[in-house]
Amino acid sequence: MKATVFPFTRNVIVAIVFLYTIGFLIVFATVGLWEAMHRFVVEAILLVLWLWVSHKLLGNTPTEDSSVKRPCMELVLGLIVLALFFAMLTLYFLGTSWLFWLDEVVIYGFPLIMFFALRYNTRAMGLSIAPPRAWLVVLVVAAIQFAIGFLTGYILPPGELSLSLGSAATGQASSSADVLAFFGRSLLIAAIPEELFFRVYLQPRLAHYLPLGWAILIQALLFSAFHLPSMILYHGYSWSLALAEILSINNGLIGGYIWSRTRSLPLLSVLHLFAYLRF
Repeated sequence: MKATVFPFTRNVIVAIVFLYTIGFLIVFATVGLWEAMHRFVVEAILLVLWLWVSHKLLGNTPTEDSSVKRPCMELVLGLIVLALFFAMLTLYFLGTSWLFWLDEVVIYGFPLIMFFALRYNTRAMGLSIAPPRAWLVVLVVAAIQFAIGFLTGYILPPGELSLSLGSAATGQASSSADVLAFFGRSLLIAAIPEELFFRVYLQPRLAHYLPLGWAILIQALLFSAFHLPSMILYHGYSWSLALAEILSINNGLIGGYIWSRTRSLPLLSVLHLFAYLRF
């Protein structure tokens, strides 16, 4: 067990600022100022608050070294499976509906097969209960997300485009049962499998070859790019807006940081449900 330092070094922070600046400029040029403000300036403020609170509460949390048994093989296979899943997701959104369940089998099954085949312990699989302080972090992170969304609704004019994905999705619910069904579906088909693959499986294998901050950053970019088919083919984003949106990586960064401190898939799944959507 050891206490880890803040993983986002100066160079990593410069890279994050660069990505957000490029994203801001693309959206500003192709959509408008207020959309760019909402998607990148507000998101940057949210990210700073998230990481500051998380590090204040978890900065001295002892964590186990992330031991990977077959790092090269596991990382290469993980990236191949990610490319395969990306292709299947694209075909699904193009109309091959039966691929939906195969997608879920792949994103659930691959990491679990690897974990069991190589005899990883339950902590490496994320099957541990986080301490109360970590659950407090998730509560505060979600509260900050809602508060920032509420405040910016009063301070800034609305963006030039339609509602955020989160507000659009939950806005379709007509009853509390619909809301519960939405969150239950999101938990099973998005939160658990995505956290399992990107944070629990992929990030430690990247961190075997890279400093932790860079591993979190690359994992966050891959996680964001993974949503490109849904952004273009389902939500109707233009290519320029979708490519810019990939550069907004708040969710992958905070998820990766909290995973590095807690090793808890249940915690990450709750974080995914209540902090990743924008309202």
